[in-house]
Amino acid sequence: MSATVTRSRFDGAQWCQLEVVVAKVCECRNVSERKVVKAIDRGATTIDALRASCNVARQCGMCIPRLEELIAERAGAARPVRSAGVANPSMTAPAR
Repeated sequence: MSATVTRSRFDGAQWCQLEVVVAKVCECRNVSERKVVKAIDRGATTIDALRASCNVARQCGMCIPRLEELIAERAGAARPVRSAGVANPSMTAPAR
């Protein structure tokens, strides 16, 4: 998924029109891959964390496979966590 965006730039002598291809990860929410990568680099390493920080994966869910790929690529995770609904073992009470 990508979109072409036209930008204007002054090159010192004249204004130029540039066509920039922007990779979209989430078409429903119009979220770019660049925004998602920045969020992952800042620590958003689950789908739920990306949902909160980038507003992705809130409608159709078609972006989830690509989000998981980006998490694996950027964070080095072997298998990204899809949901934070699993209890954190460090937060459970000690066994008696």
